Amino acid sequence: MKGSVGAQASGGVVMAGCGVWRQGLATGDARAILSTLVNDLAHVDDEIYLTLEDYHWITHPEVHEALSFFLKHAPSNCHVVLTTRTEPPLPLASLRAQNGLLEIDAPALRFDLQEMRHFIEVERPGTLSPSELRLLQEKTEGWPAALRVVTSTSIQLDQDFGQYVRNLSGARHGSVHAPHCSAKPALRPVV
Repeated sequence: MKGSVGAQASGGVVMAGCGVWRQGLATGDARAILSTLVNDLAHVDDEIYLTLEDYHWITHPEVHEALSFFLKHAPSNCHVVLTTRTEPPLPLASLRAQNGLLEIDAPALRFDLQEMRHFIEVERPGTLSPSELRLLQEKTEGWPAALRVVTSTSIQLDQDFGQYVRNLSGARHGSVHAPHCSAKPALRPVV
């Protein structure tokens, strides 16, 4: 398919290539490339997921403009998954208004008290009083990874879990400092 992107579904992955890409990249005509891509993606019957990780590292305005164009014109079967530590300079307000944006922010990733209670009852049944559970939530800020480290470490050290929680120093920039932590890794499944 000379002069066209030639998108095709292959095991759920869209592969694109051909001369238009090289020519468009050489001339800096990103909109022509993206228009061709959008048109070809519209003919793909499968759901398409484009994942861009660590988008906060992108600093070139041209990249933001190109992604904004793509988001505005992408077919309905095309979904963009973006992971970023900051809000990107993209048309998020219009996507929110159109109910076209699913945001999962830090508070949504943290366990609330009920979720923590369930997690602790599975990992260390009957070991914490309600006040110790609230203290653990305060010290870990509900982060599942911190809870995993705390439960695993206390098991390895064979300590009373309630006392162990009371001795934790608390959350500092997303990390919990556990007393007498061994360097041995926990070999347990991650939740």
